[in-house]
Amino acid sequence: MEQRVNLQAGVDNLFNYTNSIFIPNLPGRLLYTSVSYTMAKKNFKHTN
Repeated sequence: MEQRVNLQAGVDNLFNYTNSIFIPNLPGRLLYTSVSYTMAKKNFKHTN
């Protein structure tokens, strides 16, 4: 059985720029993370 963990992190708008007059829907800095875990069965080929 093969097991794998994948971790990711990121930032949108790193310098936290906001301008409520011209860009009202820009919320500022956004941080996000992601974690995934995978289990897979290895397939072995048997030769006779």
